[in-house]
Amino acid sequence: MLINRSDLGDGDGTVPKISAIPIERSENLDNFFIAEQHGGLQNQAQVLENLLNNLRFSRFDLGSVRGSEPQTAISLSLDDLYLADEAITLRAKLIGLPDSATKLKANIQAVSHEQAALTLDFVEQEKEWMVAIADLQPGLYRVTVQTENSSDRAPTPVRDLFEVVNKSNF
Repeated sequence: MLINRSDLGDGDGTVPKISAIPIERSENLDNFFIAEQHGGLQNQAQVLENLLNNLRFSRFDLGSVRGSEPQTAISLSLDDLYLADEAITLRAKLIGLPDSATKLKANIQAVSHEQAALTLDFVEQEKEWMVAIADLQPGLYRVTVQTENSSDRAPTPVRDLFEVVNKSNF
C-alpha cells in the first residue's frame, strides 16, 4: 500500500508513475522516471544519456562470437518490377556454406490473384545460383528461397516481393 507517496501520483500526463512500471520489472533497480510526454521521450536528453551509458557499460563477449561457427545465410537478388514479356531472373548466393553443400529452391506465390504456386530449383553457375521464370501473368508475387536441406546449419529462408506488369501500364 502506498502511503504518503505523492511523488508516485503524477506521471507524464498519461499514466501515474507507479502505473508506468511493468509488474515484472518492479523489483529491478533500473527503473527511472522522466518528466516528458510519451511522444517526446526519444528526444529527451536524460533518456539519450541513459541509453548511451547503457551501451558504454554493457559487456559483450567477443571471444564467444569469434570462436563460433560462421552464420549461414542466403543472399537473394531480384528486381522489384518486371515487364510481362521479359524473363524474371532470381540470383542467390550462399554465405557461410560451400556452394555445393546444398541446393536452393524458390517458391513463387501470387499475392494479387489466384494462381497455383510454383516451386523451382536454382541452378549453380559460377559461385552464384540462378533461376529464370517465364510467363508469369501480371500481378504481385512473393518469393521464398530456401535450401533443400533443413539441418541446423542450413540458413533460414529469405523472402521478397516483386511485381510483373504489362508495358501498356506505363
